[in-house]
Amino acid sequence: MKRFDLHAGVWGVEFVSDIGKPLIGVALPERPEGLTFTDNEYIRSIEETGGVPAVINRDWKEMLPQLGGILLTGGKDIAPCHYGEENRYPEGILQLEPERDSWGLPLAREALRAQVPLLAICRGLQELNVVAGGTLHQHLPQECPWCIAEHRGPVSRETRHPVEVLDGDTILFEVLGTTDLVVNSRHHQAVKELAPFFRLTARSADGVVEAFEGVSHPWLLAVQWHPESGEVFDAFRPLFESFVERARVGKRS
Repeated sequence: MKRFDLHAGVWGVEFVSDIGKPLIGVALPERPEGLTFTDNEYIRSIEETGGVPAVINRDWKEMLPQLGGILLTGGKDIAPCHYGEENRYPEGILQLEPERDSWGLPLAREALRAQVPLLAICRGLQELNVVAGGTLHQHLPQECPWCIAEHRGPVSRETRHPVEVLDGDTILFEVLGTTDLVVNSRHHQAVKELAPFFRLTARSADGVVEAFEGVSHPWLLAVQWHPESGEVFDAFRPLFESFVERARVGKRS
């Protein structure tokens, strides 16, 4: 196995995971140009909270037995055929990523089955819902005319809006200690029908699903916002700490 050198931006020599630190699979596409700034925010979030990040994509089957936890990251849109719908929007509104679907969805499905500790962000949340039988709003501006929160603002700035944590008996409440959050937001899709494997644990004022957790999973948290982003990371750092700790002490069954 090779370790990713965050500072050099390259894969390093063969390594053995740091003693006491869990190896966390970070699901990211292969990029000929190397990892992006956004990719590195995911990796930094794991490193700074006590984990050892390992980028996974098509090699996930080979890596899975060695992983203490999996971080499903953001990305482009899931093809609607994967949740039983036709694409209702022209190119440019939906930005599909077939190559990511080809390995990301099977990874999410197997991670659920194996009950690996899971933290899912943005597209990662949508992947989990889709593989568990749920559906998505393909384009919120058209399908949610009652939406009052600005879920995806101009690219030039970070959009933020309030979120309500619905149940005090949740990972979100236990770790963050509040039912009122302010989150960043970069998505134009969202959960439409939540899969029965999950329970809704946070929503925006207009009813859009902002977080869910596993009903019978040892540690599963999916959020629609981006807690890894530098602007909000300090506020949501406890989520990564809790995830990494669970990956360290709890092996999948």
